[in-house]
Amino acid sequence: CGKGVLQSDNQIIEETNLPVDKTIVDTVAKEDHDKVRLIVVDTVVKGLNKSGVIDIKGNWVIEPIFENIWQHPNGYIEASINDKWGLIDKKGNWVIEPIFENIWQHPNGYLYASINDKRGSIDKKGNWVIQPLFDSIGNFEDGVATASINDKWGLIDKKGNWVIQPLFDSIGNFEDGVATASINDKWGLIDKKGNWVIQPLFDSIRNFEDGLARAKINGKFGFIDKKGNWVIQPLFDFINDFKNGLATAEMNGKWGVIDKKGNWVIQPLYYYINDFKDGLATAEMNDKRGVIDKKGNWVIQPLFDSIYYFEDGLARAKINGKFGFIDKKGN
Repeated sequence: CGKGVLQSDNQIIEETNLPVDKTIVDTVAKEDHDKVRLIVVDTVVKGLNKSGVIDIKGNWVIEPIFENIWQHPNGYIEASINDKWGLIDKKGNWVIEPIFENIWQHPNGYLYASINDKRGSIDKKGNWVIQPLFDSIGNFEDGVATASINDKWGLIDKKGNWVIQPLFDSIGNFEDGVATASINDKWGLIDKKGNWVIQPLFDSIRNFEDGLARAKINGKFGFIDKKGNWVIQPLFDFINDFKNGLATAEMNGKWGVIDKKGNWVIQPLYYYINDFKDGLATAEMNDKRGVIDKKGNWVIQPLFDSIYYFEDGLARAKINGKFGFIDKKGN
């Protein structure tokens, strides 16, 4: 027996004698509103690393005969034996026999599997719904998924038929009927028929949020609308995503804050600025960190080696190589 501590959400549940030589404990399933907890345990059996499942009292629910076990939030338990993967129930019985090189699941309920280095989709009995013909398959959204073959990406339906032929170097996730796509190292935007909504002229494009997407051209960043027009001109070395109408941005090696028109709200005077939280952000100047407000005024002078986010009015801070906690006045 070995002694271990069972943990859930970083809180100690119970210290107990576990029937294992060594343990790496991870809570993987909760049933009946936390009345039952199943814990995957990695242990050593006859000199071999094995995985099983114990309950909160340390009793084996699933004997440690598997090479790996992974509990998925939707209730399936992935397990491997002899380097092959299948699905087991909560008693350790095979629901899908271990014949696959890999099995993985998406929260939307789809099961994916690979065999002979090709990927497809299977049903709950292990039958192929989409034949394993693809090098990669993305997650299904609105009945379609990105897929690749021979290093080219397209879009398939739930039967594995091409909706968009694999002509692209890369395709992002579809949002509001459009997705980022690249060809010949340039990025644009396509619709679900594969037509270019925004021509591939950019070095990079992020997905749209609130009608804007960060784009890069000639080494500079700005934001475009869904017609490809610049809303914020590409003048910046880098721009982070907007939060509450503001984004930190870099120009000529210094950081400031801009609004959604690209105007400086806080001038680029800082070595770096973190995202604002509750109206405050940590900022760096001359290798020291302090805290500024949304006007760029120092609320806490830059005296510290590091400052973390405030929680419950306190922030962890480091000065002269030592850590402590400060309040919002820097005390």
